[in-house]
Amino acid sequence: MHRLFARRRGPLLVTALAVLAAFLTAMPAATAAPTGHHAAPAAGSQRQNDVFIRDIVGDGGAEPDPLSPIWHSPDIWVCNLSFPTCPSPGFNPIVGQTNFVRVRLNNTGPGAVGGTVATYYTQMGASAIWPNDWNTLPNGAFIGAAGVTVPPGIGSAIVTIPWNPVPGPGHFCLLARFLSGADLMTTPEGPNTVVNTINNNNIAWHNVDTVQLSGGQPADRPFLVTNATDKAVRANLVITAPTGPFVGPGKLTIDLGPILGKAWLAEGSPGVGVRSDGGTVVQILDPKQAVIEGLPIQPGDRFPTTLTFVAGASVNTTVLVDETDSQGADLGGVAYAVTSG
Repeated sequence: MHRLFARRRGPLLVTALAVLAAFLTAMPAATAAPTGHHAAPAAGSQRQNDVFIRDIVGDGGAEPDPLSPIWHSPDIWVCNLSFPTCPSPGFNPIVGQTNFVRVRLNNTGPGAVGGTVATYYTQMGASAIWPNDWNTLPNGAFIGAAGVTVPPGIGSAIVTIPWNPVPGPGHFCLLARFLSGADLMTTPEGPNTVVNTINNNNIAWHNVDTVQLSGGQPADRPFLVTNATDKAVRANLVITAPTGPFVGPGKLTIDLGPILGKAWLAEGSPGVGVRSDGGTVVQILDPKQAVIEGLPIQPGDRFPTTLTFVAGASVNTTVLVDETDSQGADLGGVAYAVTSG
């Protein structure tokens, strides 16, 4: 069933990042958040150079990107004051001090391409609406931008952008966009960040949360269920553990909250490998893949939910929580890198 869903990815410790890179002909002051897009090349034209930010390892810059998922780019990561130029996968952002968002760029060549990388964050969650969720407080904000010239080659350039200071509580999605007069967006951007990222290799997204468990104590993590489309959807939450089971040695529950939880209960609590654990809390039972089905979500809805992890033994695994529509199309997700013991 997992393969029915368009795109997937991720790990769990407590770091959530999503980075955006934007092109500007003339870069504004750092406080100005660039949001514009550029038209695609004329029909029949052929790009001599193509800069791209990978969505997943093995991504060669295809548009639309057939790989899955698009929300865990290996070319976006965070460093801190102790190691500002750290390599990927980087560190959790440290709240209240300067951190550094790093974006790696690739170029199929044969010539160098100049442009601008702009970075943004939004709250931890699945779907996100462009541009408001990425640059409008309290949902998100512009981090900063940097000019860059990208020579030919994979990983041929890395930009480092200060993030000062990182706001609390410390759960973030990061988005990066690269635009250039020499490397235009293929598809005009709309409000759906997932679609924008799939269709344009100049855009990449990184959502990660890391969770360290100890002593059987529960650890809560937020997950924002949203609808960035222009239609009502009946969403699913798909929970998988591709690197080894967490459920079994540990316990995972999701509190859907008062509105979404009551709506799910009213539908008869549909799902696979899940059960109601009292009130609006859902327990995940299947150690490989579970699905909470049929969540009614209107355009623009935002429902905070809470994941609670409890380790029952030593564990080092990844739990993916992915929001999809009823047809299996990926609406976004978060990878949780979970360790204990």
